[in-house]
Amino acid sequence: RGKQNHSVTYTFLNSRTKNLLTIGSFDSNNSSHQVQYQHLYKKSWLFSLASQTIKTVSKVENVAAIDALSSRNYQIEGYKIEPKISYLFSRNASWDWFCEFQNKENRIGNSEELKQTKIGTSFTYASEKKLTMNGEFSLYQNKFKGDELSVVAFQMLEGLQTGQNLTWRLLIQRPLTQFLDINLNYQGRKSETSQTIHTGNVQLRAYF
Repeated sequence: RGKQNHSVTYTFLNSRTKNLLTIGSFDSNNSSHQVQYQHLYKKSWLFSLASQTIKTVSKVENVAAIDALSSRNYQIEGYKIEPKISYLFSRNASWDWFCEFQNKENRIGNSEELKQTKIGTSFTYASEKKLTMNGEFSLYQNKFKGDELSVVAFQMLEGLQTGQNLTWRLLIQRPLTQFLDINLNYQGRKSETSQTIHTGNVQLRAYF
């Protein structure tokens, strides 16, 4: 895999969580299958194609709470296809261009449906002095059928809105001394119906 001339990776994920509350219990199960193919061309161009199936099931187990919490009962199934092209400047620096096509559908309840197209670019850089930077800029086009304010809509849209959405992020990591590192993290998002949201944090980490 290190040479990446022709690389195929298969990934299977399965997780289950159960929350016990005074009004009942929630059972959530997530599973996915992903196949990714990569091809390195002339040591500088890396072509990648990933295909993934998605299944998320949420159930309310307390019968008395079903009527009040029926919106938390859903079974989301879908698939995602993501082609990507990367230019490798060196072992420590690369630039990516990618697009993503995703379909999701709720198999029970109100049969909500999402068709999402995502295009974007990202970069990664690591200097010899251990300075690390990576960032991403993405444009989403969401076509959603159903109630946007429901629990299942938030799950399917992953916090985004119907229509066009812009997201961007930047992460900088740098050692200040032999025992102290600093991390700068900035994220932003903008939708058609909301103002720009900026989020940032600074983290100092000491080694003893």
